[in-house]
Amino acid sequence: MRDADIRFHKEWLGLAQPIEGLVFSVPALADAQIAPKVRAGIAAELEAQLEETDEGLALRDLRGFFETFLGYSGAGMLVGRHELPEDLSFYAPEGRQQIRPSFAIARGPFEEAADDPFAEFETQALDSAASAGAESPDGGTPFLAVVWDLSSDASSAVLGIDLDKSETETGPWRYPPTAKLERLLRHTGIPIGFISNRRELRVVYAPTGESSAHLTFRFKDLAERAGRPLVAALELIFHAKRTYQAGAEFTFEGLLRESRQRQADVTKDLAAQVFEAVEILLEGYEHAAARDCVGDRPGWLRAALEEPDDHFYQGILSVVLRLVFTLYAEDQSLVPVQHRTYAEHLSVLGLYERLADDAGAHPESMHLRFGGYGRLIALFRAMFLGVEHDELRLPPRRGKLFDPSAFPFLEGGLPDWTAAITLPEERAEVHLPSVSDDVVYRVLHRLVVFKGQRLSYRSLDVEQIGAVYESLMGYHVLRVGKA
Repeated sequence: MRDADIRFHKEWLGLAQPIEGLVFSVPALADAQIAPKVRAGIAAELEAQLEETDEGLALRDLRGFFETFLGYSGAGMLVGRHELPEDLSFYAPEGRQQIRPSFAIARGPFEEAADDPFAEFETQALDSAASAGAESPDGGTPFLAVVWDLSSDASSAVLGIDLDKSETETGPWRYPPTAKLERLLRHTGIPIGFISNRRELRVVYAPTGESSAHLTFRFKDLAERAGRPLVAALELIFHAKRTYQAGAEFTFEGLLRESRQRQADVTKDLAAQVFEAVEILLEGYEHAAARDCVGDRPGWLRAALEEPDDHFYQGILSVVLRLVFTLYAEDQSLVPVQHRTYAEHLSVLGLYERLADDAGAHPESMHLRFGGYGRLIALFRAMFLGVEHDELRLPPRRGKLFDPSAFPFLEGGLPDWTAAITLPEERAEVHLPSVSDDVVYRVLHRLVVFKGQRLSYRSLDVEQIGAVYESLMGYHVLRVGKA
């Protein structure tokens, strides 16, 4: 796995928007030795497939794009709508619409044509009947993927169709086109689909029993000079040469499957790393209580431990889940990460970067610094109560997760304590646990850095985050006396 390969795949995946869930993972692509190569002439070949419209640059013809630019020109590679079996469709009774692919990419097998020894990639179908509906040799579907060209059903209005918004241009079912395609994929058992409104080409991956995901290639982006990595990736991954000449694990089908397997491993390893964060936080509260609970200061740790239903452990888990939730929201830009006030005074990533700098400059004194925890509490309150400050707008989330009264010990309170919110005098009397910056930094490091790299919460779906949280359940915290 070369650094250049990793940078290339991170670059084009960063340009492909929108991305929902995990489609391709960088390690899977890099290990497949998909070299970062932008060949000469690729921009001109793409340009020949596009035309200027009132809606911007758009494909002239989707099937022609697959045949010419992506190389699926061999006989039997693409199977048209009228040659597809009847069961390769989905009827939505709630919308009274039949969803049928415009064409499908056949699995083959194919062989090189014998009449042209100089042809770089000329193929023919070994059995056109098999390509049109018989079972493949491995017992699965004879189709690698289905393709829905919205032009097949929406005529001239196709350019105005948003792939993520409900529409009735393709039929009476008022539902987003991508969701319609996903229902087709789930129904047929074919996990891979392409959908296009001619302005965008979206790859949808919906394997059986797993969450769906998609990424989008926008042709106006591909046509720009900065979009060359996108064009190169589109050709390198989805070209017919890779589909039919590469080993099964290196086809786009194999890469999608491997990416999911890698992500499953990530989930398992990340769960272990997050549990380390829980242990660090537990130790941090114990040390904070030893510093704080002296003299007239209330024994918030002992009181929390004496509460039923694992109150103390649930409170620690809530801190970790709040951080994970916020990191996910920041990666998805669901919170105003671009606003200077949020970035400098509230952002979890901003706090981690600041603490990382402090740990590098003053590692010996991190356990004597105590500003980071207070900033986290301020963020948690901002998420719960909302913020309106100049142009900064953060709507209140409410709910139990960020409720400051749900686990009072997090702010140094006793179990019957109600969070001081409205009265400044009461807020001034709150004494937060003295959790050190060293503890906060080590906790955040477990959540932000994974195997030496910045963890992208954008690539984690909700089920994976839930799996990490579920792995932390079932534990108890007990106070053990000295022997």
